[in-house]
Order: sequence, then structure tokens, then C-alpha cells
Amino acid sequence: MENRDHWNQAVLLQPRDRLDWDVMRRALAAVIDHHDALRLRFEARHGGWHAEHGAAPAADALLWVRQAIDRDSVTALASSAQASLSISGGLLLRAVGIDVADGSQRFVIVIHHLVVDGVSWRILFEDIASAYTQLAQGDATGRASAEEPRVRAVGTALAGIRNVA
Repeated sequence: MENRDHWNQAVLLQPRDRLDWDVMRRALAAVIDHHDALRLRFEARHGGWHAEHGAAPAADALLWVRQAIDRDSVTALASSAQASLSISGGLLLRAVGIDVADGSQRFVIVIHHLVVDGVSWRILFEDIASAYTQLAQGDATGRASAEEPRVRAVGTALAGIRNVA
């Protein structure tokens, strides 16, 4: 694959209600903190690919807030977001909050295909919406979900099995 960083899925949304980009930035950080897979880093070593958990990207790196004058400007911003992912740097999600000249907003979410598929989009949308709502209502945690992150639980279980063998 020529550009492994650019293998992603992206969604362009037009919010019904105005979004507060500072709240959205914190909501995205809460979701990334909750979902271990979104903090993975991938590296080619010893003839294979290896994934390791890393620290979450800085909140400012998760969401760009930009202005756009028309549809072409929105498309260019979405393309820039898609080109900005880095599997080795641990930036597997990028969002762009766009304030359009006509007063509307657009919200672009780009996630590397290594950590997202058709099923996981639904879960992530629910978690982002939940975290955003909680933060907008004054809940300082913006907890995405009460469930233990699945990747961490599976990793813990596998580590236990490996130690027994």
C-alpha cells in the first residue's frame, strides 16, 4: 500500500444545532481516552506489523476549527484531514469543525480503517454525542460509556492466559 496513513473512512455531517467546538474537542478527547484502539500506534518491525498503546494525542490535535467560504473549501479541509493521519504517530482520528460563510457548520470525522469499520462508527457516534451532551451540560468528565474499554479487557484476559501457559 502506497500511503498507509491515508487508508481511512470519513464522514461529513451538517449539524442541526450549532456545535461548540471547544466542547466537541473535549468530547473527542474523552472518547479517545475511553477507546483504547484509538490510542494505538502501528510500526513495521522484524518483518511484521506491531501495535502498541500510547498516550492520547493532545486535544488540540484532535479537532481543527476552520472557516470555509463554499463547498470546495469544505472538501479541501476534509481532504487535508484525511491526509493528516499517522499510524506510527498515533493520530488515528482527526476531526474538523467548520464554520461556513453562510452561517452553517460542518463536522468532518476521519478515522483510520485500522480502528474503525461500519459497526464501530455507530458506537463512536453514540459515544461522541453522549460525551458532548454531558460536557455541554456541565459534567466535567464527559464519560463516553460506563463499560470498560473492550480492547483493554481482552488484552488483560489474554495476558492472563499467556501467563498460565
